[in-house]
Amino acid sequence: MDSPDERDASEAAANVLSEYGTPGMNTDVVTAIERAIEVGYVLALRDVRDGNVEP
Repeated sequence: MDSPDERDASEAAANVLSEYGTPGMNTDVVTAIERAIEVGYVLALRDVRDGNVEP
């Protein structure tokens, strides 16, 4: 994670996963879910910054 957006995305993913819990989940599944959240978060931030959102 190099950029501030990537660090924010990683933190957001960790918060979401900790909120809903992951006891007993396969590590590969947790990692895949975490990466999907991170990608979505970074893309959403870019859209907001680029003005690609509707009110």
